Amino acid sequence: MMKRFFLAMCLLVSPGILFSQEVITAQFDERTELLSVIFRLTDAKEYNLCQFPQYAKEIDKYFADFKNDTAVRYAREIHETSVSYDAPMAFALHLRWEHDTLTLNRDVQEEANYRGRWPERFETEFLSLLNDFYRKSRFHQFFTGHQKLYAQTVQAMQEILNEIDFQWFQKFFVPPAADVEKTSYHVILSILNGPNNYSVQNMLASGRCQMFSVTGCCRSNEDNEPTYQKNTLLPIIVHEFCHSYCNPLNEEFWNLLEPGASKVFELVAPKMAQMAYPNPMLMLNETFVRASVICYMAAHNPEQETEDLLKDEETISFILIRDYVQALHNMEQHRDLYPTMHAFMPQFKETLQNYDFSKYKEQQEAFLKECAHLTCCLTDGQKDVPVGEQTITITFDKPMVPAIALGYGRLGAEAFPEFVKHDGEFYAWSSDHRILQVFVKLEAAKQYSICILGDYFNTEDGHRGIGIHYIDFTTVND
Repeated sequence: MMKRFFLAMCLLVSPGILFSQEVITAQFDERTELLSVIFRLTDAKEYNLCQFPQYAKEIDKYFADFKNDTAVRYAREIHETSVSYDAPMAFALHLRWEHDTLTLNRDVQEEANYRGRWPERFETEFLSLLNDFYRKSRFHQFFTGHQKLYAQTVQAMQEILNEIDFQWFQKFFVPPAADVEKTSYHVILSILNGPNNYSVQNMLASGRCQMFSVTGCCRSNEDNEPTYQKNTLLPIIVHEFCHSYCNPLNEEFWNLLEPGASKVFELVAPKMAQMAYPNPMLMLNETFVRASVICYMAAHNPEQETEDLLKDEETISFILIRDYVQALHNMEQHRDLYPTMHAFMPQFKETLQNYDFSKYKEQQEAFLKECAHLTCCLTDGQKDVPVGEQTITITFDKPMVPAIALGYGRLGAEAFPEFVKHDGEFYAWSSDHRILQVFVKLEAAKQYSICILGDYFNTEDGHRGIGIHYIDFTTVND
C-alpha cells in the first residue's frame, strides 16, 4: 500500500485579471511582505509559521537589529487587541506608494469589519512608524535582493493557477453582470505566512472591487527551492475566491440565517473557536465556502469521492456541511427556479431550520467510538528531552493505515526537528499498525515544536484519528 508523507498542512483564508479567458497570475507585493516581516518580529504566532526555513533565517538575520524597533513594539501592542491574522494583510492592501513612502489609499471605501480592527488612531500612528522602519531597515534592499526566489515561487504557483477553472465561479454564483465587469482578482504570494491564507476585499470609490488572495503554503524542497502541493493548494485557492462571494451573501441575508446558525453554533462553539471561527457568522461563512469547494471538486475531479470530502469536514466539526452541499446540488439541478446564488440564499434558512440536532449527538457518539485515539511519548511542555538521534513514538488504539501526518507546531518550521533515516526510512510502523515511530535528530538546549495531525490518520476500517495535538518540548543542555 502506498505510503503518504505529510510534513505540513495548509489552513484556510486570500495584483489582477477578470475571470475570463485571460490567465490569472500570481505575484509578490512589497506591502504585504513588509507587514509580514514586522509582525514576525513581534513574535505573533501566525506570522512565525514559515515553512521555508532558509527564508525565515535570512529575515531573522537581516532584521535582527530591529526586533525592538518602535514600529515592532507598536505592532506587538495592537496585535494584542484586534490586529492579528488577516488584519495586517488588509492594512497593507489599504496602502499605496507615493514614491518611496506608503500612504493610505483614500480611494478604498470604509468597511465596518476593517474599521473595527483598524481604528483610525491605529492607522495614523502605525503608518508613520511603518515608513520609518521601511527606511531605517533598508527593507527595499532586502525585497529586491530576493527577486530570484520570488520569481521561482511565482512560477511554482502559476502551474497550479493554470489548472483552475476560474469561469466556474461565475457559472456557480452567477453574480450580476455589472459586478463581474467591475471586479478584479489578485493572487499575492507570501512565503512568510506559512500555512495561513487570507482573503481581502477592497471596494473603490469608482465602484470597482478588488479581491485579493494572500496565499501562504509555500515550502522548500530538498534543493531548497520553493514548492507547493497541488492536491492541497488547488482547493485552498478555490476556497479563498469562494469567500469573496459567500461572505457578502451571508452578510446580506444574515437576518434570515442568524437564528438557525446561532443554534447550530452552540453545538460546536469550542471547536470553531480553536480554528479562529469564534462566532456564528464566521462558522457559516466557512461552511458555505467549504460546501462550494466540494461542489467545485465534484464538477472537476469526479474520481475524488465526495463522501470522503464530507467526512473530512465533519471530522473537524463542520456539521452543516452535508446539508449545505445537498442544498447547493439542488440549486444546480433547478437553475430555472434559482438562476443566481442570490435568488437561492433564502433556501438556506430552511436548511438551517431543518437541521436534525439529534443526528449530531448520534454522529458524535459514533465518531468517538469508531475513530482512533492516540498518545505520544512526548508531552506538551516537556523539558530535559535527550539529545542526538531519538525516536518519537505515537501509539493508536486501533490498527491504522501506514502513513504519517506531522506538521509544524506552534513555533513554526525553525522549531521542527530534523528527520533522520533508519533502514532507509524516516518512520516505521509496527506489524500490527498501532505504533508509529518517527526518527529525529535533536540538538542540545533547543526548543522544538511539532503538531500531530490526528484527523489526517486513517484507521484500517475507514475511520479517522481524533484531534490536532500540539507538542512543544525542550532538550537537555549537553
